[in-house]
Amino acid sequence: GLLLGVLFGAIVTWWFSVNGFAYPGMDEMAAKFNLPARFYPQLSPLTLVLGPLVVLLFTLIASFYPALRLHRLQPVEAMRAL
Repeated sequence: GLLLGVLFGAIVTWWFSVNGFAYPGMDEMAAKFNLPARFYPQLSPLTLVLGPLVVLLFTLIASFYPALRLHRLQPVEAMRAL
């Protein structure tokens, strides 16, 4: 799932980097802040690696505590709880 998400995100970002995207109805506000009418995101190798690593790290951290509790649990006690 992680690799498919990275691949899909890279494709979508590449498409927007070529075509750009605009915020309809925001032209006046963009002009006040000296922003362009269209935005063109950039894709970097750091972004492709750092995002999935952060997701993987938080997934491992979130799964550590339940795994630790399950490891300490005796099978007989677990069956009684059901």
